[in-house]
Amino acid sequence: MALVACAYGSGASAEDAVKEFRVGLIGVDAGQILQDFDPFVEYLRRSLRRSGIRDVTVFVAKDLDQMHTRIQEGKLDFILTSPFPIVEMERDETRALGPRLAGSGP
Repeated sequence: MALVACAYGSGASAEDAVKEFRVGLIGVDAGQILQDFDPFVEYLRRSLRRSGIRDVTVFVAKDLDQMHTRIQEGKLDFILTSPFPIVEMERDETRALGPRLAGSGP
């Protein structure tokens, strides 16, 4: 399992960050995943409340592309997944930067 803090995208305002912690998961059956992770989410709610975060919300992406989009839009603070999707997203980011870097030299 990989735990990743999301640093892509514009992100939410500091005030929004204090109000809500947004967790992303990838899976086919969102209802089952939410049920399975409910104890973890409740633990986060209790633990983060001490830090001023009022709620924890969970987004279940249907696939890696949907998760990547949410991260780039700054709509997630944290993802919980296996290492494979992280490697794929990093690879995609490197490919996207390649043409820009190639054209930026002297």
